[in-house]
Amino acid sequence: MKKIILAAILLTSSLAFSMEEVNDANFYKKVSSSTGIVLVDIYATWCGPCHRIHPILEMLEKEYKGKVKFFQMDTDKNPKTSSYFNVRSIPHILVFKDGGNPQLLESTLNKADLKSEIEDAIKVLEKKK
Repeated sequence: MKKIILAAILLTSSLAFSMEEVNDANFYKKVSSSTGIVLVDIYATWCGPCHRIHPILEMLEKEYKGKVKFFQMDTDKNPKTSSYFNVRSIPHILVFKDGGNPQLLESTLNKADLKSEIEDAIKVLEKKK
């Protein structure tokens, strides 16, 4: 019973993490017109896997400080941008370089795998110069 209650609390609380929030109104300014590598985590407050991946993304945000900008966006509050990027499942993680076409990362709850995917996405994006 305690596990069920804890899960309900996690799923209904809002995600309050250090990553800066982007939205339909400022996505172009913050992400699409940005230079360098940008990671955007598209989530929903009710999404269990989103809650589990956020602490991993926060750790990676610290590791990549100065190299990769990290943002998060609530898909329910930002349907225009979510639709534009064809978000059909969450978490949905996109990596951009200089605002170009993004690489979609496979959502994983493992830090090492996610870090490897970020590195792979950066390599692919660097080749597209």
